[in-house]
Amino acid sequence: MEIRYFQIMGMEVPVKDEAISEALYRLPEKKRKIILMSYFLDMTEKEIAECMNLVQSTVHYHKADSLRLLKKLLILRILKTGISLEAMPPWVSENGFSSFQAVC
Repeated sequence: MEIRYFQIMGMEVPVKDEAISEALYRLPEKKRKIILMSYFLDMTEKEIAECMNLVQSTVHYHKADSLRLLKKLLILRILKTGISLEAMPPWVSENGFSSFQAVC
């Protein structure tokens, strides 16, 4: 298993899951930083906003948008493997897979 490291705030953040690290890498830099700070460094939206010189509502927007993008990237990766819809993990169908298909 290869670990990918992301630079954030002078630290190297390891991401062990290949699918997640690939999806993170494909995000725009600002969105990737916000996700790394929030979920890997356990920072609050307020702390992230202060660190990045943004207003908190901007951080909230980018965080929510990043999670939507990550989900789409991970679903596309699953579809490329040829897994049937019935075999998809539960998080794929939580908000309805048909709504995702409409976007793609």
